Order: sequence, then structure tokens, then C-alpha cells
Amino acid sequence: MRRHRRSSRIRKRKSAANGMHSISRAEADGGPRKRGALRPRWDATARELWLGSILIKRFRVPAPAQELILTVFEEEEWPSCIDDPLPIKDQATRWRRLKAAIRHLNASHEIVVIRFHGNGRGDGIRWEYIRIRDRPPSP
Repeated sequence: MRRHRRSSRIRKRKSAANGMHSISRAEADGGPRKRGALRPRWDATARELWLGSILIKRFRVPAPAQELILTVFEEEEWPSCIDDPLPIKDQATRWRRLKAAIRHLNASHEIVVIRFHGNGRGDGIRWEYIRIRDRPPSP
């Protein structure tokens, strides 16, 4: 009985997460590299993340892990997924550091228009657009 409740909770979480994905399935399948698709821009000098004319996030204090991830995305011209660029100290904490970096990348957005996620294997990071109706309400 306990197993059944747990699995139904997991199913509910998964189905709730599925509603918060990219703008359109075609855009997600083709990735942000599609012609005419707007890509984020990481300004490492100003330490700001932009999507077109929209400021997504401004870093006021150093955040080496987040900045490294954004720098790699920018250098590779914002592919839909990149390998984990964080230096490996030990395998046991690798996924924790990656998970923390992704959580912090998604925090404190000026306007929520993109979201970062793990790739499901613990060795990469992906990003996607957020639909307007899926954005959290403004305070």
C-alpha cells in the first residue's frame, strides 16, 4: 500500500513538471538553434543574462559555478544541452554541485522566461523557454 501512494505522488510530480516546458514542441525538438529563434545572451563583463532586450538575471556577487555554465553556453552559441563544465573534485559530490548550480541559476530571475534543468543523467545541463501561462505569478 505504501508503495502505491509513493508511486502516485511521483506520477503527479512528473505530470506537473511536464506542463512547464518549452514554448512549443517544435521549438523544443529543433532546439534554440532554429533560424529566427531568440537565444539568451550572457554578458560576462557586466555579469548579466539577457534574452533579446529582457534582462533575465544580474549577478551582483561572484558565482563561479553559475558563471562558468553560462560562459560555456555562450561559447557554444546556446545549444539545447551542454556537458557538465564544472571541475570534478570527487564523483560523490559532482551531481550535488551540478544540482545546486542549476537551482541557483533558476533563482532570482528578473523575469522568468527561461529555465535550466539537468539532462537526467547527472552529467549535463539543458535550458528551455517558459511559456507565459506557465510562469509563476508575480508578487
